[in-house]
Amino acid sequence: MLRRAVLVATLLGCTSPHRAADPAQTAMALAPPSPVRIELPASAEGWRGALETDARELETLLDQVLERWPREGTGELRLVVLPSPAAAVAWAERAGLAGDARVPRTHPRARLAVVPMVREDRLMTQRVVPPRTLRETIRHEMAHLLMLDRPGLAEAPRWFHEGLAEAWVGLREISAVDGRSHALGACWESALQDRAQARPAGAVQEVIAAMPIELQYTAWASLVLQCLAVDPGQRPWEAAVAHPSLASFLADRSAAALRAGAEAAPGSPGFLSRLPRPLGRDVDFVAGGRSVLLAAADGETVGLEARAWYGAEALRMRARVGRTGEPLAEILLGPPGAEQVARVRLNGFGGLVAAWESREAPPRRAHVGRLDAGDLDRWRDLDIRLLRREEWGHPDDLGESTHALLLQRSGGSFRALMPLPPGVEPRPDAPWLLEFRVRHGVFEVVGESPLIAALR
Repeated sequence: MLRRAVLVATLLGCTSPHRAADPAQTAMALAPPSPVRIELPASAEGWRGALETDARELETLLDQVLERWPREGTGELRLVVLPSPAAAVAWAERAGLAGDARVPRTHPRARLAVVPMVREDRLMTQRVVPPRTLRETIRHEMAHLLMLDRPGLAEAPRWFHEGLAEAWVGLREISAVDGRSHALGACWESALQDRAQARPAGAVQEVIAAMPIELQYTAWASLVLQCLAVDPGQRPWEAAVAHPSLASFLADRSAAALRAGAEAAPGSPGFLSRLPRPLGRDVDFVAGGRSVLLAAADGETVGLEARAWYGAEALRMRARVGRTGEPLAEILLGPPGAEQVARVRLNGFGGLVAAWESREAPPRRAHVGRLDAGDLDRWRDLDIRLLRREEWGHPDDLGESTHALLLQRSGGSFRALMPLPPGVEPRPDAPWLLEFRVRHGVFEVVGESPLIAALR
């Protein structure tokens, strides 16, 4: 009987085509179960492996750093990712959940977290991992869930809970904010520096509470880490009174960064200028990297101040705009703080226009008409370079200007010569700022060389 079974198995093996196992599926099958049950839209199912790995790593990390508050509870923890804010509102109503469902939220009694995507666009969902800040948001809510079974944290104030959840969204401590472990680090650091100049004696908690919500959480995270470092007891949040003013808080941060071997401490000259600065969520980038992805909900604008540009090298990039919403994507180049910048606008159907415009002016829909659906979310090559007057074959085209920007798209379908206003050309001592923005949609850019500022 055994020999017959072996023979049958052998014959089946000969007549059936061999299928190599998918390494990713094999790894997922062999991995320990995720401590959080994750539910994803069907279009984003490819994120599962990365997010379940995040949950396991976060559980291990929190077991170490929160050892003073032992785990006592059990039961399923559930995280639901929904394709849009509207879908999250409808889902929350059916589930009888309180609170604004348009923003990520953890519901402790239900042992449930709900995270809405800003939109369901294939430029996002075709990736094997979520965009960077969305992934950080999901990790933040995972941390809230994983802390539910630590009753010793029940009396901690809200700011402490939020700071704890935010402190390890990069799966490593963010005490030395450098733009790598946390995408919004430079933003809140800059905001704190501005407020320190205006209110150096202001109470640190009051100052942080008045900041935009995205910046508050990373500021709370840094304060939480300081409290954990100075107070080994069960109520370390009470150590926050050791910082009666914002000035003393920032002084301690700078000292801690220098002790950790940071090249430049927060608040020191040159620290902020080295870092890319995201404006809103969702943003995907890496310091020193060549790619940027921005995703904005309807009615919102998301941006990234990416790097300095000195004009010596051409900016060569591929760009594409997503299919969802009514996207309006922009590339901005100009002196930091200048009222007039070179603005290149793109839409999802291949339309492109460039002009000198106000940096803060609302975008105008000045694109070419609708193209066929085959042109949707296609890559389009773009070349931007600075020309001196003598480099252009027809200098009269520049009027009185000594320099111009030349913008070209592959295939000659777009070409624009933009004479510069006198005295504003980028120089080694006065570089321009390269910025990307999108409204009502998704925008992805990949450069031939790095588009994002690198840490030196």
